[in-house]
Amino acid sequence: MLDKLRRHIRILVDIGRLSVEDPGAERFLDQAVLQIARAVEIHHVKVLQYRPDTFHLLLIVGVGWKDGAVRTATLSADLRSPPGRAFQTAEPVSIRDFADQNEFVRSEFLAEHGIVAVSNVPILIGGAAWGVLEVDSTEPRDFSQDTTEFLTAAAALIGAVLRRGAHPDEHASLMAAVAEAKKGQILLREMQHRVKNNFQLVLSSISSIKHAFGAEGGRISVSLVGGVGYGEARLTVTDNGRGIQHPNENGSGLKLITSLARQIGGTVDQTSSDAGTTTTLTFPLIS
Repeated sequence: MLDKLRRHIRILVDIGRLSVEDPGAERFLDQAVLQIARAVEIHHVKVLQYRPDTFHLLLIVGVGWKDGAVRTATLSADLRSPPGRAFQTAEPVSIRDFADQNEFVRSEFLAEHGIVAVSNVPILIGGAAWGVLEVDSTEPRDFSQDTTEFLTAAAALIGAVLRRGAHPDEHASLMAAVAEAKKGQILLREMQHRVKNNFQLVLSSISSIKHAFGAEGGRISVSLVGGVGYGEARLTVTDNGRGIQHPNENGSGLKLITSLARQIGGTVDQTSSDAGTTTTLTFPLIS
């Protein structure tokens, strides 16, 4: 364990040194993914950049992938995609083995390369998600908290270089393009896609029928009330099932709901008993 931590620190120093040498963003990324592969002792690493025009994450640099994959391979940015979840929630997402879970979908690209385990962290620029750093394993693997923290630190260095590499005129052009997109169909299509997927996943996470009820079935009620408190609304989902009998502190359902709520300045509260479960989301209304 101590040797691994020392290796992580040493390689973070190396990546930091590369970041101040100003070799150019593309060359820096090429070298950074190699260093990250060394640190995590893994054969597949990639940096994914979000493309709002297609609602995908584009593989812009990586190591271990088949020829032609870089700059052409894409992964979904929705919440059923591990890198998509990391991008949308701005939080790490790790999967020990795709075969042991049904919350996430393994992409055809990962299946083609025999990937069964992944760990993702968001790359942030100015507090907003720019893309994702992902490491991939062809064998089941428990990605430790130390590994997640290393990847988060490496992603922060990548974000700093990318932000520095944007020239003022490029930045102005980017801001103009974003403003234009907000007025056009690109943003509308993207938001419709996100709302649809987020709503479906949140509802399924809040009250899963197979866990809430027995063979006799039950009732789920959903209510949305505005004008709560000071300009807030409240979404309440209640069931009359058997309650949460064995709470899983490491479960991703409530974590996902809480993460999505934070993005809109909301809070989540959940109560459960043998008479049922009630989950409440309180969030500010946008005028």
